[in-house]
Amino acid sequence: MTGLGSRSAAYTAVAAAQCLRRGQAAEMGGLARHWPLLVLSAGDVARMVLCRAVARPRPPAENQLAHCKGASFPSRHTALALLATGLASGSVPAAAGTAVVVGLSRIALRVHWPTDVAGGWLFGYGWLAASRIVADTITCGRGQPRPTDTPRRRPWPCG
Repeated sequence: MTGLGSRSAAYTAVAAAQCLRRGQAAEMGGLARHWPLLVLSAGDVARMVLCRAVARPRPPAENQLAHCKGASFPSRHTALALLATGLASGSVPAAAGTAVVVGLSRIALRVHWPTDVAGGWLFGYGWLAASRIVADTITCGRGQPRPTDTPRRRPWPCG
């Protein structure tokens, strides 16, 4: 389960979802076409900067059931799983479910403290929400319908 939060899984899921939405993305053009990958990449970098700034050590290596290196707060696997699932599916419940499973697997592997996983959840949700606000601000001013005007909220952006 922890693999769902790896960089390769996260970037592949978001890129595949964009390919499947090719017609929708072509209508958006420019920045909006690549928005989900930009959000994921920027979130990954921001989380890494935060992790290095906090520099929280991991649980003791002798107790870990998987090999990990680097600081532990916030959990990269948890944050990326939430971001990728939210961006790829547009579903908050799916993103939450994936993030819970990945986060709990990171605790079970003893490579993160529970607060690292909670930090990953909060970071992921915060980044996803902030990016949604920015996407709505950028694109909805151009005559596109606001997401709340459509019967089902689509993942990115507006309409």
